[in-house]
Amino acid sequence: VFKLAGLAIGNGWFDPHRQYDVSEFAHGSGLISAGQVATLKKREQDCRRALSGGRYMYGACWDLLDDVVKVSGAHGKQKVLMYDIRQYAKTSAVFPPHHDRVEKYLNNKAVRAALHASQCPLVFKECTDPPYNALKHQDGLGVTREIAFLLERNVRMIFFNGGFFFPGSVAPAHEKKKTDRPRSKFHPFSS
Repeated sequence: VFKLAGLAIGNGWFDPHRQYDVSEFAHGSGLISAGQVATLKKREQDCRRALSGGRYMYGACWDLLDDVVKVSGAHGKQKVLMYDIRQYAKTSAVFPPHHDRVEKYLNNKAVRAALHASQCPLVFKECTDPPYNALKHQDGLGVTREIAFLLERNVRMIFFNGGFFFPGSVAPAHEKKKTDRPRSKFHPFSS
């Protein structure tokens, strides 16, 4: 047991019911047409039914984002990066920029000592597959109830969603504000 004083969530994946569908954001960004939005909205209903039925690994849900990325570039050419729609690349491995520098820094012996991680056998690496593989069966589960639980207990939280990150930019925050957020000290802001 530990006392949680606060937490920060950056580009968080916390509400898949609202975050899988990126069609309106993609349309507003000029990546897809109004007709493509209508098609994706129909497919979103299939995704939501699956999630409501406890199917948290469902291809139709992943396709809501993946199909937008696919149509953003010609076959074999660069496509929009889901992490920053202002950038195009052949692979998402180029993101975030300079992640290799961060990895080198966090694996530095002095830095590891300062972080009390000298005895840890793991090497820091950005966005590795093992954590995803261990948790992917819960991809569509979401944690909004857990967030509400913590907010009701006055745990301090900060959420950062980059304005150009697909899943973080689909505006679940304003929907939560009106529906199921706790009435505690929650002050949404935008930049």
